[in-house]
Parts: sequence; structure tokens; C-alpha cells
Amino acid sequence: MTDARAIADAALGVPGVAGLTGGPFGTVATYLPGERLAGVAVRDDAVEISIAARAGRRLPDLADDVRRAVAGLVGPRPVNIRIDDLVENLPAGNMPAGNPPAEGQPAGNLPAGDLPVENLPVENLLVEDLEEIP
Repeated sequence: MTDARAIADAALGVPGVAGLTGGPFGTVATYLPGERLAGVAVRDDAVEISIAARAGRRLPDLADDVRRAVAGLVGPRPVNIRIDDLVENLPAGNMPAGNPPAEGQPAGNLPAGDLPVENLPVENLLVEDLEEIP
């Protein structure tokens, strides 16, 4: 079986990839002994990688770069890239430093919809800018 962790590491090493996501309903995952690796699904007929992308690059180019980065790890199988989230590039120093991964989550792995928000600059955010969620 192909090493899903090596595929995840290669995808995370591509400039422009902010993290891995579980995709819709957490369905993009590989089950390893004692853990679930979200963001990479290795199947007999294809490999699916679900990412959060950093803003500033053409998304098709980013997807191609991820495919190239994992090509030597997946054999002849096609690689399908899902871009499930877009993360705005923040000026240096505005991203929280050293947010530890949640228990059971490898570093760099972002569960669907859960991006770190502590210490983000909010000085220009007004309460009126927020939508109330019913």
C-alpha cells in the first residue's frame, strides 16, 4: 500500500498549500493504525488530496504542483486535488505562532472548517460586519 503519510507530507511541502482538510463530511481520509489521516484518501484506482490553499496563486497551477510533488509516491494512479478552502496570506507576525495540532491530528493538518484564528488582527473589524448565525 502507498504511504499516505508520505503523500500528505509531500503535499504540505508545496508552496501555497496551507494545510490538508477532510473534505466534505470528512470523507477524504486514510485510516492508519490508531489514527485517521484527514486530507489524503488512497484508493486502488486513484488518490484524492484535499487542501486549503493560500491566496495569491492560480488554483489550477497549485493543483498541478501538488500532483507533481506526489507523482513518485502514487504509482500510475491519477491524483485528484480538491481545494476546499482559501486562506488569506497575512503579513508576517500576524499568524499565530506554534499552534499545536489537536490531539490525533498531524502537524499541518487542518480539519474541514477549522483554521486557527487566535491572535488574528481584528482592529478594523466592526460588530456590524459580522452576520448573525441563526
